[in-house]
Amino acid sequence: MRFLFSFFIIFVLFSCKNNVADTVITDQHQQSERQITTNEPITKNIEADEAKKMLESNPDIMVLDVRTPEETNQGILQKAIIIDIYDPGFNSKIDQLDKEKTYIVYCAAGGRSATACQMMTEKGFKKLYNLSGGYRAWNK
Repeated sequence: MRFLFSFFIIFVLFSCKNNVADTVITDQHQQSERQITTNEPITKNIEADEAKKMLESNPDIMVLDVRTPEETNQGILQKAIIIDIYDPGFNSKIDQLDKEKTYIVYCAAGGRSATACQMMTEKGFKKLYNLSGGYRAWNK
């Protein structure tokens, strides 16, 4: 009887331990599965220094200037695509861009570019960085 009781206790402890381990492994698998299958968009505000480093280290990053023509006449960032956020055709022009690429979006001070990033996220763009302080911060 004592042997059966001891065997029962060991059996229960062993099976509980395995169930906990299985649960942890399953939870980890489900979590990693979610990370692989969900393509959550990345939208982040970045400072000018970080944007400069990103552009230096990755030449494939796209730069999008959403300022008005009067503002862009004062200068633009190198390799910038210019699409005025106030242009009635802004949405259709944005639709022509590659949604899988990484974009640094800027305006004069960072407000309109944040709005543009939000609009682009809604259109399915995956990696967007809003230049905090905009063109002014870049030139300081």
